[in-house]
Parts: sequence; structure tokens; C-alpha cells
Amino acid sequence: MGGLTALTHCGATDKGGRSNNEDAHDTITLEHASGNLHLLAVADGLGGGAAGEVASRLAVIELVETVKRRVTFQEVNGVDEVSLCKVYDHNHIDQHR
Repeated sequence: MGGLTALTHCGATDKGGRSNNEDAHDTITLEHASGNLHLLAVADGLGGGAAGEVASRLAVIELVETVKRRVTFQEVNGVDEVSLCKVYDHNHIDQHR
């Protein structure tokens, strides 16, 4: 089974009838010898909630920064795998502060 050789993506948002856009998005690529890990993060604003644009942007920033800090590549039985366990653990800890 062949791997992904290229990834093309784009992003667009629409504020609709609102005075400001509450959506946020970002992408990162973590490079590794066995292949790249692509993260496409999207946070939809709450449609008029207080500071929805701030909340959605902070959610995307925190996700991207957490993945950058905590995702590791490791070899398991001769195959490179991406460890997301640390990301999940971090998320679980943050939810219970």
C-alpha cells in the first residue's frame, strides 16, 4: 500500500451575518525520515458567544503547540509510529486543572 506523496490544502472562512469572524484554522507538518505528519486544525466559532473569536484562536494555538511539543516518532517492530499518547495525556491533565 503506497503512502501519501503530496498533500495540498487550503482554508477559507465566512463570517456570515456577523460583524466579526469567529473561526480559526492552522496547519503544521512534522517532518520525519519515514514520512511527514500533517495536522490540520479547525475551530468553529460559537456564533456570537462572548469572545468566540478569541476562544477558537486559542484552541487552535494550544492544539498546534501541544502537538509540536509532545508528538514523538518511535520505532515499533521495525516500523515508525507516531506517539500521540503524550498529547492525549496532556489534554486529560489540562481538562482537570
